[in-house]
Amino acid sequence: GGALAFANQIPQALETYRAMLAVAESAGDVPMQISALNKLAGVIALRMGHFAEAEPYLARAERLGREHDEQSGLAEGAIIRCQMCTAMADFDAVVEHMGEVVAIGERTGSKQHRAMGTEHVAGSLMFLTRFDEAWEKAQEALQLSREIADREHEAWVLCTTIPICLIRWGQFDAARSALAEGLEVAERIQSLNAQIYGYYLLGELARWQGDYERAVHYGQRSLEAALPVEPFMPFMTVQPLGSLGAAYLDISEHFSQEASELHLHALRLLESPAGVGGGGSAWADVGFCALTLGDLEIAEASFQKGLNVPTMFMRLERSRHLVGMGLVALRRGRLDEAQKFVEEGRAYAEERGMQHLYPFIALHTAHIHAGRGEWEQAIAQFERAEVEARGLDMLPIVWQAGAGMAKVLAAVDRAAEADARRQVAQATIDEISGRFHDPTLRDSFVHSAQAKLRQ
Repeated sequence: GGALAFANQIPQALETYRAMLAVAESAGDVPMQISALNKLAGVIALRMGHFAEAEPYLARAERLGREHDEQSGLAEGAIIRCQMCTAMADFDAVVEHMGEVVAIGERTGSKQHRAMGTEHVAGSLMFLTRFDEAWEKAQEALQLSREIADREHEAWVLCTTIPICLIRWGQFDAARSALAEGLEVAERIQSLNAQIYGYYLLGELARWQGDYERAVHYGQRSLEAALPVEPFMPFMTVQPLGSLGAAYLDISEHFSQEASELHLHALRLLESPAGVGGGGSAWADVGFCALTLGDLEIAEASFQKGLNVPTMFMRLERSRHLVGMGLVALRRGRLDEAQKFVEEGRAYAEERGMQHLYPFIALHTAHIHAGRGEWEQAIAQFERAEVEARGLDMLPIVWQAGAGMAKVLAAVDRAAEADARRQVAQATIDEISGRFHDPTLRDSFVHSAQAKLRQ
């Protein structure tokens, strides 16, 4: 049953677990009954998205576990409940359930339960943006996983919690190293889940740093890993669809058709309860692409959902959604509202030390100041964005900040300074173009960027 579920042969896995339950009942084997009930619930809830249908199995397993003091079965049930809470973004409940699993592991001497429980606690703390605590738990989970050769949890923590913490601290190279290590394990054991998120994060890093061709490559690898599990876990397909679509549009509006097709696919999946879990990041990607294409209705709807619908990544992406709402307000001439949204996004990121977002927030804060005619404040924020982005090798923001500053300087009759800024921006565009190998992608990027620079 476990092998079939791991291979995404869901109907066959359910049939096997039902046979397991029948054997256990006929033999009066309570531990096997609990195990079969938990495993049926896990497949029904986590692989099919039918939480209500899974609940009676979990309740029966828990009752038997407490009546017969079956600690392993209680731990397994708590893990499944934790994963269900994760899908609903109830991470405080996850920490509670997995704390029970860790405690059971300590009582029974089970490093497997300790490793699994600690890894889930680490991930939940990360989703709660409690990065320092998440980092400590992730290191503990990694050590425990390696001690017992639990490759699945080793790969997962290296492809999710550890790199996300490093990214939030602006340590992009260290994040890439962790991802490379995790993906090597994930590919060796064919863990699709770890591959989905590992390649997704590599694609995001490449996109932020202007290595667009590599971003597309990693986005496609993530999507390829996700498509086989889409019928059972569509939320895992949503995020690579959002990221890959954004990468195409970041290159050029010439690829708006490709971006739109990917994002429409994501939006269709987000309409289902089993798909909505991926919306935290995907709604941000869809929203900013809609802004680029001038569709304020889709942009605002996407950002509103990102802020208000409970999803795994909603706290990690909250600042992006707030900034997006600010830009929508700016386009609609609601200048005070625009500034309020962006300042809220800045405060949220700074309170949590999410350093990778600082250049992005400064860039769009500058645009809002410029929209309000606050020229000196705009110049200061463009300068901040450029300096902070350069420190993280986020070249797209470097040239966009330079282009924005040139436009503001020209508006206040500082033509020589404006020309100098355009030249720096052009040099950065040239630097990004040198990272392409595909001439079509490169030419499309250069044409689009230079058109924006001349605006």
